[in-house]
Amino acid sequence: MERLPTSNRGFNRQSVQAAIKSAQQRLKLFNHPENGLVVYCGLAQVDGEKEKMISVHFEPPRAMPYLYRCDDCFYVESLRKVVDDDCGDSYGFIVIDGNGALFGKLQGVNREVLRSFSVDLPNKHRRGGQSALRFERIRKEKRHIYLCKVAEGAARLFIGTDNLPAVKGLIL
Repeated sequence: MERLPTSNRGFNRQSVQAAIKSAQQRLKLFNHPENGLVVYCGLAQVDGEKEKMISVHFEPPRAMPYLYRCDDCFYVESLRKVVDDDCGDSYGFIVIDGNGALFGKLQGVNREVLRSFSVDLPNKHRRGGQSALRFERIRKEKRHIYLCKVAEGAARLFIGTDNLPAVKGLIL
């Protein structure tokens, strides 16, 4: 567990209340950030014995789970995990079955559904008499159209505008 030290004195009720008030003042500066807001606020020891209220705030690169800690240090594990995951490789995945397709992206422990659609493919059947061959041809054509739609979607989502892959690998 990584911890950034603050004051050696520990914390008391007054310092906690001061940190909460400082954090509340910082929150007034923001109007609903898209990915939330990370606020570290507390007393830190500066130049030996002096203590100073430190307040650091920023918008994370993507949404993070809510976490409130009242301690003698700043906890940065969840922030480090977000930064490490953003720097990691991403993989695309495609799930295809007879009812539809789903396109997604995996990066670290995070997964994101990019697109999904459903399809109504005709089933095999034994009826039709002289039309059985026509039904079979129509069924194969619809399946081919469905697979072409999946391939076009994969190309659009996983290949960049410069014709280079946007992901490190693809899982089917």
